[in-house]
Amino acid sequence: MFKLKALFFVPLLFFYSASLAQFSPGAAGGATKVYDGKVSGTVIDSATQAAVEFATIALINKENNKPIDGAVTDENGNFKIKNIKNGNFKISVSFIGYTTVEIDNIDITDKKKSFHFEKIIFAADGKYLKEAIVEGEKSLIENKIDKIVFNADKDITTKGGNATDVLKKVPMVSVDLDGNVMLRGTTNIRVLINNKPSSIMAGSVADAMKMIPADNIEKVEVITSPSAKYDAEGTGGIINIITKKKNIEGLSGSVNASAGTRSSSLFGNINYKKGRFGVGSGFGGFMYRGLGNSEALRSSTTAVSPFYLKQKGSNNNLGVGPSLSLNFDYDISSRNNLSLTTKVNNFYNRSNTDVDNLVSFDNNEYTEIFRRQANNKTNSLGFDVNLDYKRSFKNPSKEFTVSLQTIRSNRTTAYDALQYTPSDSLTLDETSENLNVNKEHTLQIDYVLPVNKKIEVEAGAKGILRNVNSDFDFNVFDFASQQYNYDSIRSNVFDYDQNVAAAYLQSSFKIKDKYGIKAGARFEQTYVKGDNSIKDNKVFRNDYYNVIPSVTVSYTNKKRNTLKLSYTQRIQRPSMQFLNPYINDSDPNNISYGNPTLEPELSHAMEMGYNFFKGFSSINTSLYHRRTNNSIENIRFINANNILVSTYDNIGKNTSTGMSVGGNYMYKMKFMIGGNFNVFYYTVNSNTENFKLKNDGINYNINFFSSYTFTNRWGVQGFGNFNGPKYTVQGKSTSFFFYSVGARREFKSKKGGVSFGLDNFASPIMNFKSEYKGDDFSSVSDNKILFFGARISLDYRFGKMEFKNSEKKKRIKNDDLKQGEGDGMGGGMGGGK
Repeated sequence: MFKLKALFFVPLLFFYSASLAQFSPGAAGGATKVYDGKVSGTVIDSATQAAVEFATIALINKENNKPIDGAVTDENGNFKIKNIKNGNFKISVSFIGYTTVEIDNIDITDKKKSFHFEKIIFAADGKYLKEAIVEGEKSLIENKIDKIVFNADKDITTKGGNATDVLKKVPMVSVDLDGNVMLRGTTNIRVLINNKPSSIMAGSVADAMKMIPADNIEKVEVITSPSAKYDAEGTGGIINIITKKKNIEGLSGSVNASAGTRSSSLFGNINYKKGRFGVGSGFGGFMYRGLGNSEALRSSTTAVSPFYLKQKGSNNNLGVGPSLSLNFDYDISSRNNLSLTTKVNNFYNRSNTDVDNLVSFDNNEYTEIFRRQANNKTNSLGFDVNLDYKRSFKNPSKEFTVSLQTIRSNRTTAYDALQYTPSDSLTLDETSENLNVNKEHTLQIDYVLPVNKKIEVEAGAKGILRNVNSDFDFNVFDFASQQYNYDSIRSNVFDYDQNVAAAYLQSSFKIKDKYGIKAGARFEQTYVKGDNSIKDNKVFRNDYYNVIPSVTVSYTNKKRNTLKLSYTQRIQRPSMQFLNPYINDSDPNNISYGNPTLEPELSHAMEMGYNFFKGFSSINTSLYHRRTNNSIENIRFINANNILVSTYDNIGKNTSTGMSVGGNYMYKMKFMIGGNFNVFYYTVNSNTENFKLKNDGINYNINFFSSYTFTNRWGVQGFGNFNGPKYTVQGKSTSFFFYSVGARREFKSKKGGVSFGLDNFASPIMNFKSEYKGDDFSSVSDNKILFFGARISLDYRFGKMEFKNSEKKKRIKNDDLKQGEGDGMGGGMGGGK
């Protein structure tokens, strides 16, 4: 193991040491001196003589005409910029709807260190107001060359909700009623938080999305054709959730509280920044509830005569989760930054089910054979530590970064089951517990070198060490001895190591400001070792490498029309969700387990897109095709005991060919309307020794949104979504829809507001039907879930609204694992680029 670790990290450390020799803080001239220069003043409206809040002040170095620092005026129109070295400067004062004001000849010298401007008169820009264009106003949806961006902070209908509510509205993304996240119909995606993996993803993405409050999300990025700098995993693409950040001088913070019929939360943060040092903390928790009823009918022909099983029951869900984060930021010098972030999160979910089991041999008369009560529990404790170093240069596009990350997640899934006869006599009492410990350590180095204004080169290296341990046991109650007996046949320990060494090189360049090309390649070497250490002591290994190319070509005409073509390969390694051999038989007629022998899948993705922008309105379209070999699919079959088994296998090939059309229109900065339509034809074909299956169908989803601002304090918004049938290798799930309306009133101080929201108020119960077929069985289920929701939320911000210019820090992004869905199978391994 020591040799393996050395293989990963020695080349990286050599790269790191060599780079530091070139880019060390000492090379920049040593530690930065704290200067005494200061510029302050007050900004006043010329017509009303009132203070102008939130005006932007930029301090510009006259030698190169570049801004070096800045501030934002507070509620009294005051601003202050400190720590200015000697030199000749000017300030630029700007704000929405006002003519920009420049004040020249600010000479900071040893004799004059301070400049104060009592009144800076700000006049309205008549031409600007006439055109009614607001500088910096973002559309709800933006289409960029390599991604679609959903600006969640512009959406008031999700106030008080969670990340699941946000993702339901993102173009090309769909979320089923179990909370499973799909991109263009596939769950083979990677979900990141602030460009980084998180321990909350280690088990189930569906559960993780419930832990992130919607009020904390700034935007969601959808990357369907990732470049070479991203890990090669995620055949369907990457979803990157960006949370709200602050870089405010002084003490600041915020509080978000919500109460609703389906979920409630309370989150807050406090931050302090002084000079080169900053510290912050986030804290809070959430709770959600879910109610539903289900009915399933299965027919099978494995017995001598046909056999029919009908199951009817109810489900009651409750989830809670506190979290705490601490972050420290230190500017070693003007071009060297060090940051440390730690986070602890806990997630607990309890699901109580009560199911009647009935059988028939003619599908007419059904006889109850038993009733099963199960209490399913999930308890996950995650811990993340991230240490990031960034070296910037005189050219802001040039940078060198080193990132270290360690993740640990302890996730326990368990159930207690009681089984009764039709006369309510207890016949079975058993418990099961599966403890998953996921550990992941990552070192990543990236370097961006702009050769000139039109050519940029990026290179990097990365090493990931992963270890997952799954320890599961079963205990059955012995009524004679009145004690629980350990079931050694079903209990086991599974240990799994997956280590990755990677390097990439890519370049982007422009031709005549109209054509753009980004091309690169990524090499990844993977080492896999698995061990069923108790039951049969089986050890397996699988070492392999991949070379992943990617290229994107774009053409822009008059800065309004953009056409792009892209191609990339992707691989999908199975995570613990799919590998874990733990058998979940809380329902003895329907069991599930993972497959430790799964191999990675490889896909080829091609896309052609067209974007049109005018003001804050846009139209975007794309045609795409994705072919996946050795695809990992969920397989169902009837075993020798007439039990329906759900597991995973590399079954063959699947393809998705489709198009996405979206757009939005804004009128006079008050009314916005938009939507997105995604449709694709899906085919899957398996011709393996164990499974000969095929299926095809048209998958589609539509979403629509609209908003209207009555005044600068009142606004309303509506959203609707319709998801068509989802086809899988053995069947399909039927269509479903949801919608929401919301209203928001801002406080007079503009430091917060109150929001109200309603979900599915005219159709509170949603039916979710699924159909699956095999050679010797067919299964139909109907889940009725309460979708009505009402909530009220309150948010408030406090603090001094000054800022320091800072560039966004690069973070580790381990996006190389196929992540789990919310099917209750447990899991442990997470991670991604």
